[in-house]
Amino acid sequence: MWSVLLLVGCPKDDVFVDGFQETGTSEPSGCDPLVPEVCALPFPSGLFTVPDDTTATGVRLAYGPETLPKNQDGVQIDGSLLNRFDGYSVMSPVLVYFAGVTLDGTISVDAIEDYTSPAAKTVILDVDSGERIPHWV
Repeated sequence: MWSVLLLVGCPKDDVFVDGFQETGTSEPSGCDPLVPEVCALPFPSGLFTVPDDTTATGVRLAYGPETLPKNQDGVQIDGSLLNRFDGYSVMSPVLVYFAGVTLDGTISVDAIEDYTSPAAKTVILDVDSGERIPHWV
C-alpha cells in the first residue's frame, strides 16, 4: 500500500479563508478545524491570515494565543510573534498530520533522487508544469 501527498496552492477565496473573513474580525484565529487536536496543522495555512490593506500581500498572519504547540518544556509558543508578518516564506516547510500513517518506505534525506521513482510513496507536483518536485519526508 502506498500514499500520495499532492500539494496545491489554495486561492485566496478558499472556504476556510472566506469563512474567517466573513466574521469581519481581524482577531487571531484558534485551531484549524481539519484536525483540532493538532491545532496549527496543516502548516502553512491561509486559515491563519486576516485581511490587512497595509501589507504588500494584503494579508497578515493571525495566530491565536493557543494555536501553536507547546515546546518540550510545556511552555506555550506565543503566536503573536508571527502575527506581524504578511504571509509565509516560500521556503516554509510543509507540515501535515495523518493519523495512523507511518514513514516506512518514504523518501529519506539521504535518497532525495527517489522522488522520480514510479514507486515513490509521496509526490509533490509543480502546479504549472506538472513536474515532480524533489523532496524528502
